[in-house]
Amino acid sequence: MLAAQVAGTIALWSQLYTFEDGPPEVLAWVSLFLFIGSLCFLGLFLRPGHLVRFWDRAIPDELFEVRRSVTPEEEATVVEHLSTTMRRHRDALERGLGISIPLGVAALGLIAIAYVLDKLWYGG
Repeated sequence: MLAAQVAGTIALWSQLYTFEDGPPEVLAWVSLFLFIGSLCFLGLFLRPGHLVRFWDRAIPDELFEVRRSVTPEEEATVVEHLSTTMRRHRDALERGLGISIPLGVAALGLIAIAYVLDKLWYGG
């Protein structure tokens, strides 16, 4: 998803000044800001620090203590902790994608409208 949004942002940036003054240009600029917003929002969830914190929480230090045996209760606690941490991380990613994708789709829709207006009204 991130690669598609970056490609869309670069493509729009390179063609931004080909739109005629007026509504097509305004829609193109708004679309560019929506693309940038979607990238920034998704970047909040994919930055390295976020992933480091996830793995720090997912694998507690107690897991690396050397013991002769592990009871089934301890094993169940570790598995529950890992699954809970992974579910929270997945939910956070879903929330991030749930906002980033609609922003990107809105930007794509606006740029399509701007292109049609530019071609129909201005014959560009």
